Formats: sequence, structure tokens, C-alpha cells
Amino acid sequence: MKHTQGKWSVKQTDLKKAVVCGDMTIASNLYDENKNPPIEEIDANANLIALAPEMLEVLKKLEDVFDRMRWGKTKYLDMIQKVIARAEEK
Repeated sequence: MKHTQGKWSVKQTDLKKAVVCGDMTIASNLYDENKNPPIEEIDANANLIALAPEMLEVLKKLEDVFDRMRWGKTKYLDMIQKVIARAEEK
């Protein structure tokens, strides 16, 4: 399955954070009133979610580098492929 294409970013809405792509909300309500996490944790979580598409792209490029360098199957290549598969639900 493909993720929503485009630049994901963090948007502040009242006291809550949301991850958006254009006018589409990817994730919202990134604040849990019951647990009251520090704002730094909320910001870090939102930023991590927003960067997910770029991180996936980097992993795919690294997978290609491993293939072109003919390093064979390494534990790092295996980790990269597993993360890509999970991200793409393969």
C-alpha cells in the first residue's frame, strides 16, 4: 500500500498537534490529556511522524546502495528490508 504522497508537516491546532499533507490530516490529536506528556515529547512525536515518508525514501535508497555495492545479505540490509516491508505492508 502506498502512503499519502507529498510533504508531510506538523500543524499546531489549539493545544494539539496534527501531521498534515496539504489539506489532508494524516494524524491528529497528538496530545493525551490523561497522561499530560511534556510539550517536547509531543513535538518530537509529531516531527517523527511527519518525517516518516522521507525516512522511508532514504531506506529505499540505502537498499539500492547495498544492492549496487554487492555487499551481499548483511544484518543491516535485512533490517532495512524488514522496515520497508512493514511500512509498505508487504
